[in-house]
Amino acid sequence: MDRTAELRAFTEAATALAAGRQSVVEVVGAAGTGKTSLLAAAVERLARPGLRIRTGRAAELEREIPFQVFLHAFGRHEQWPLGEDDERFWDDATVRAAGTPLSVEQFLLCRRGRRRIAARAGTGLVLILDDLQWADRLSRDLIGHLLRYPVAAPLLLVLAYRPGPAVRWEAGPEVRRLRLGATAPLPLTRLTARQLQIARLAGTGATTRLIARELSVSPRTVDAHLARIYRLLGVPSRAGLAAVVAHG
Repeated sequence: MDRTAELRAFTEAATALAAGRQSVVEVVGAAGTGKTSLLAAAVERLARPGLRIRTGRAAELEREIPFQVFLHAFGRHEQWPLGEDDERFWDDATVRAAGTPLSVEQFLLCRRGRRRIAARAGTGLVLILDDLQWADRLSRDLIGHLLRYPVAAPLLLVLAYRPGPAVRWEAGPEVRRLRLGATAPLPLTRLTARQLQIARLAGTGATTRLIARELSVSPRTVDAHLARIYRLLGVPSRAGLAAVVAHG
């Protein structure tokens, strides 16, 4: 997939690093639209000596842990050992934010987090925060704080998430927003007669075992056909297949 236009946004945002300023790129796209591959390509393009690249990923099962995505980004890492002081800062912030802290305490914690990130920017820091649809409230508050009060340091903040009501913050005009769309599926005419049978059955919600029984083949054969069908049509799952069948 050609991502030249999207990657250009990262290149343009990176110019602010040389000027010692903060810049922000948002990457918004549903599952299967290529967020992960785009971020990997962006990292490869941005990498240079002296530039630190850190990635934090929110997790659905950890969304009640305050500052979880920042803990994931700034935890111990063999390629960039921050030391006990940094690890203790984020641990302490997490403990202090537990429960239902007062709004003033939340603001002060976010301000301290912002200062800590600015202090660690050095000669350039790319901070990629992914899967933010599952981010905890305090992580979202700190991101909003960074957007409202940009750091005077070479920081490129990359915010990646799936569209939906879970992600809400005010973004200024300096934020570059990339919205990824699903790749247009190829027509059903690309399928063989047997693949078309399986695609249509799967598109109606039939299970692998039901399809196997209907066509007198093994479930393993059905799964092998489905894997090939997904690749041919450019869809990631049965849900995508159902959409193609419905319009095919």
